[in-house]
Amino acid sequence: MSAADYVHLSEVQQQQEIQVLLLLLLLLQQQQQQQQQQQQQQQQQDMGLMKAAAAILAVRTAAAAAKKLEDHAAPAAAAAAAAAAAAPAAAAGDDDDAAAAATAAATPATRASFSTSLQQQQQQQQGVLLDGLLEQRQQQIEQQQQQQQQQRCLCCCLHCNSSICVKQQEIEAANSLLLLLADKDTYTPQISLLAAAAATAAAAAAAASAA
Repeated sequence: MSAADYVHLSEVQQQQEIQVLLLLLLLLQQQQQQQQQQQQQQQQQDMGLMKAAAAILAVRTAAAAAKKLEDHAAPAAAAAAAAAAAAPAAAAGDDDDAAAAATAAATPATRASFSTSLQQQQQQQQGVLLDGLLEQRQQQIEQQQQQQQQQRCLCCCLHCNSSICVKQQEIEAANSLLLLLADKDTYTPQISLLAAAAATAAAAAAAASAA
């Protein structure tokens, strides 16, 4: 192999290394974009759950206050209505008519109490459903945090199961390629651009790991 062939082969290898490095940086950028999109979607879902929880909490509070008022006011109102309805018949000496009038007067209050109880049961069911959704969401968040921790772990991380982070290996490999190519004057402009891109990716990865 002549010196010219050797130089040509070396240049081809360098071009291939640059292409691999560009692909690696592109993959890192795509991963970061996907993570940002997932975080935005999760924030929107969390906001929806928080709004639903606040609405149900407000309904529960209002229902509890109304129930307390009803517990105090309903018996007295029903008794007063029954007494007022039975008073004419009792004054006339007709016990059967008095009892019927008292029952008829108490029926609306009984229906209102039953309606309120049914509404409370529905609200409780909605609350149980929301609690289940919140618990499920909390489990998803914990799983996602574990996955992110595994992706962002460093060699000094106590929770990392591997000796060194995979992403850290990728960044170090990219930096090593840049250092090897930096000695070649022919590719100095491309190397400068790649070095800036690699530094940006490394800074973003470090910030994500710190977060």
